[in-house]
Amino acid sequence: CVISGLGFIISWDTRDNIFSPWRGSYWQVQTYFNQPFVGSDYSFSNIKADLRKYVSLFSGHVLAVQGLMDCVSGRIPFHKLSKLGGQNIMRGYYTGRYRDKLLVALQAEYRLPVWGRLGAVGFAGLGDVADKLAHVRFGNLKYSIGAGLRFMLNKTERPQLRLDFGWGKGTSGMYFTAGEAF
Repeated sequence: CVISGLGFIISWDTRDNIFSPWRGSYWQVQTYFNQPFVGSDYSFSNIKADLRKYVSLFSGHVLAVQGLMDCVSGRIPFHKLSKLGGQNIMRGYYTGRYRDKLLVALQAEYRLPVWGRLGAVGFAGLGDVADKLAHVRFGNLKYSIGAGLRFMLNKTERPQLRLDFGWGKGTSGMYFTAGEAF
């Protein structure tokens, strides 16, 4: 199976740090068009909008908010459908448990220092997948809640190791990785 296409990305980034932002915004819209004339076995398009805001509340306490929409259309291979879940969006659901042509999600995270390089977070999210926007129903939204620990590797650049525990509707997950979820 060959998937190839053309596309573009538009980004606006005012974050104070790419590894662990305390303030600023990150907005990115990307779109791809996969067509046979560029060698693709499938003909489909994808548009994704990722909007993030970081607010420094006081002394290392940060509120981070992310809105995400991912939409695919055309003749889509199964593994390219929009996916809910994973280590970055709607933690608590494994990646791809829910997938369809459209993903919408909103999540927030409260980050706080604990001691030295150790930090903690609490997070929550709402989201769902559907075949089109008109079929997203408030009563069907999946939820995600959880908490985690952070260890800052370097105080200058602030890269983080993270351990998160997330719970969703009838599911849970544990994630150990580098970098913030968003």
